[in-house]
Amino acid sequence: MCNLYQSTPRGTINARHLVQLPLVEYAATIAPLKPGPIVMAGGASAVGQWGLIPHSSKTRKPMTTTGKPMSTNNARRETLASAWTYRFPWSRGNAA
Repeated sequence: MCNLYQSTPRGTINARHLVQLPLVEYAATIAPLKPGPIVMAGGASAVGQWGLIPHSSKTRKPMTTTGKPMSTNNARRETLASAWTYRFPWSRGNAA
C-alpha cells in the first residue's frame, strides 16, 4: 500500500471547489501524521492531519496508553472491528 499522496495545490482547490482553505501550510506530498487539505460535502474545507489519533493519546502523534508510538494507518478491512487501534471508532461509526 502507498502511504504518500500528492496534494492538489491550494489555489486549484479554492477555485475548483469554491472553498477557502485555512492558511495552514501543507506540503505537496502528504505522508502519515502530516497536514493536508480536506474538502467535505456541502463545501466545507479544512487542513487536517492524516491518521487516527486515539482518545488516550495526549499528543497529536498517536501513542499507546503506555506512551509508545503506534501506527494508525494501513487499516485492514478484515481487522477493523477487532484491532485495538480501530475497533472503538469503528463501532461508533466515526474516525474521531
